[in-house]
Amino acid sequence: SDGETDYYGTFNEAMDALNNENSGVTDVTIVGDVTVSENVEIPDGASLNVSEGGNLTITPGAELTNNGSISNQGTITNNGSITNQNEIENAGTVGGNGTINNQNGNIDTVVDGVIENEVDNGEGAGNINSEASWTEDGKVYYGSLNAALKKAQNPSVVTIYGDVELAEDAIVKEGVELVVGEDASLTVKEGVTFTNNGEITNAGELVNKGSIAGTGNIINSGSIDNTDGEVHNEITNDGGSMTCPVSWTTDAGTGNEK
Repeated sequence: SDGETDYYGTFNEAMDALNNENSGVTDVTIVGDVTVSENVEIPDGASLNVSEGGNLTITPGAELTNNGSISNQGTITNNGSITNQNEIENAGTVGGNGTINNQNGNIDTVVDGVIENEVDNGEGAGNINSEASWTEDGKVYYGSLNAALKKAQNPSVVTIYGDVELAEDAIVKEGVELVVGEDASLTVKEGVTFTNNGEITNAGELVNKGSIAGTGNIINSGSIDNTDGEVHNEITNDGGSMTCPVSWTTDAGTGNEK
């Protein structure tokens, strides 16, 4: 308070001060190991910070409700639940077997951050803006294709479920398969080099306005529009459609569709 640092003997004492509008406390920082075993709430206008090296553990049955902000530089082990009504910024790790209910809030995870909890991004929720990962329905999701491809190791599969625009250079590593699903699309924007040293399996829509380079191959059962781009991969056309100029390989040899 008043520019001074106040220390508390227990986390509950700190949270009581945070929720007491007469205390002048609006910011609580965890620097050691703290366990939450009952329901606690961060009020609007207040913030809870987990410092680098700090550990916050939420036990089964306990709920942390965030109406203010949570900034995590350390480790949150969530075995209970976090209900986010405002802002979570994560540069650390949120692990455990609990859930995050992102009902009316925003989750911003930077490139070194990881969210391993199940995330329920419910109706009325804000954004999950993530360069890292979170888990939902048993699957690991990434906020950007580039983040997913950076994490992917040989062998692994990266699947695009929605509509993705690639606005910066990216690499599909050797041994990695990138799948564009039937109802999904991937657009490589003008000026972008997409280096494919693995395999791209396209069952949806692939629009290339840049350059697809590398030593990999493309298997196409969807559609490829390469009118404004360059493709240097070998393409196997498996019943899909392609817009020229693009070369491909089939069992019968190579061709070029006009």
